[in-house]
Amino acid sequence: MVSALKMFLTDFATNHSSVSPKLLIGLISDTHIPSRVPQIPEVIIEDFKDKNIDYLFHLGDYEKFKVFQELSDVFGKEKEVQSGLSAWVS
Repeated sequence: MVSALKMFLTDFATNHSSVSPKLLIGLISDTHIPSRVPQIPEVIIEDFKDKNIDYLFHLGDYEKFKVFQELSDVFGKEKEVQSGLSAWVS
């Protein structure tokens, strides 16, 4: 997970040198949806929106692929980067 994030940031810095140096990344992990909770709490989603994150990394363990799909629908595929373990049930 850490190496994937490091590679992304290195690539971003190399290829986007004209972009403002401020880069806001939202991190979320171990959501274990639906075995622990039915969905990501709305307060978390709203906080990411309010902060206008540049990218969202789900670091794994979301169990159902629909969680990844829902995050992509909310934040856009260009902001969604998934890495780490995922025990997909389907």
